Amino acid sequence: MIAIRRVAILLATTAITVHGMHAQSVVRGTIFDSLVTHRWLAGAAVTIPEIHRTVTTDNRGRFLFGPVPAGRYSITFQHPALDALDLPHVALLLSVPDTGAIDARLAMPSASSYIYSLCRAGEDGNPGVIVGSVRDVDDSLPLRNALIVASWTEVVVDPEAAPNGRIDRRTFQRESRSDADGHYISCGVSVQFPIFVRASIPGHETAEAIVPVDSFSVAHRSFAIGRDAHATARVIGVIKDIKGNPIARASVGLRGLGGRARTDSLGRFSLRNVPTGTQFLEARVLGANPRFTEVAFRSDGEHIVQIDFPVDRVREAVPAAVATIDDVRHDPTGFEMRRRTLKGTFLTAAQIESKPDATFAEILLRLPHMATRKFIGATIVMLKSDEEEALPGDSTTTVSGCTPSYWLDELPMRSPLPGGPFPELQRQLNARNIRGIEFYEGRQIPAFFPPPSRGRSACAVIVIWTKTPG
Repeated sequence: MIAIRRVAILLATTAITVHGMHAQSVVRGTIFDSLVTHRWLAGAAVTIPEIHRTVTTDNRGRFLFGPVPAGRYSITFQHPALDALDLPHVALLLSVPDTGAIDARLAMPSASSYIYSLCRAGEDGNPGVIVGSVRDVDDSLPLRNALIVASWTEVVVDPEAAPNGRIDRRTFQRESRSDADGHYISCGVSVQFPIFVRASIPGHETAEAIVPVDSFSVAHRSFAIGRDAHATARVIGVIKDIKGNPIARASVGLRGLGGRARTDSLGRFSLRNVPTGTQFLEARVLGANPRFTEVAFRSDGEHIVQIDFPVDRVREAVPAAVATIDDVRHDPTGFEMRRRTLKGTFLTAAQIESKPDATFAEILLRLPHMATRKFIGATIVMLKSDEEEALPGDSTTTVSGCTPSYWLDELPMRSPLPGGPFPELQRQLNARNIRGIEFYEGRQIPAFFPPPSRGRSACAVIVIWTKTPG
């Protein structure tokens, strides 16, 4: 595996030219990140070791050395993105004349070339790759032969189950091991669904980390593990609101583990017997989105943590009656809690079942500002607009080209569900197998239902909850 990792991963696409006569030579250039951000690489430290000089790229990836004495030099650069992906540093040779300007263009590798150098071919057609390292939480030494498990759940439609439709969920996983340097490579993971990754050694396991992977980047995820399986840590902390005021009665615990604590009147909490290594503190406040804080817990004492909720407790106050409703407390999806605390439109199971023969599109038309359009044989649900003329097949005289983003049972759909690459799923969804729908428009969209692609904004989000088969 190491032999594969150390193949020329970092691409040095260079063009060195001399132009413009000046009193002394200057070296200038750019660095492009074609692997992670697909933008000019800002904040990179560019170094010419022979003259012990380092400059930093600006927000357009540009750097400039001047004046530079004539001679032969090497030029390298460092950036947190390279360290995170464990890319080796490149040294570009330069021949600097007595006068002039040298242009040097550097670039990180493309995602396809980097993935091929690591994996050669994706498993089962999945092109996603996760790289990272596993280290001891106390001494930071690399851990060899740690087991890394990456798993995800895919939504599958049974075409034989019409007309009611059956939506199955299949879980997949990839296993890999860390090498002598603590590095691991997990090839062949999905790029359409969130990936849950955890690391373990005999006697200890980290919490699962959610790693977004898409076809345009390589994801990175590192872990810390305590070697002593019996060692535990203690956490003391405080929870505050946006104004710095303490939040009382907030719930705090470790994600994936039992046992929770409540904050006192000063917002303070304490947790004992916390497993060492990478864990996630989960804090919940009534009327606000949960907050997750990643902490690498050492085995040598107490950890002090402050969790800030971006809410105004006065403005975001929730009626006390909510806390006494059983269906809110026992709803694992959080549907009822959000229905009573967030701004949006919610269709409950009773509302959906009131029209048992309704199709998926007919259900969505009950949401505000919605219209349908026929496109290549598929029904697309869109937001209305007063500026666009109707087309044949439209259900209304005015529709717009704004298609909502979709979530299905806590999983983001990477493309718009109606009319996108999932028309068969749309045909299977109906009033008989949909349990509830959440609709958020514009600023109503909560943080835990973000757009499915990085850097993409959504005009609206539709969250669909299906009934459990059986």
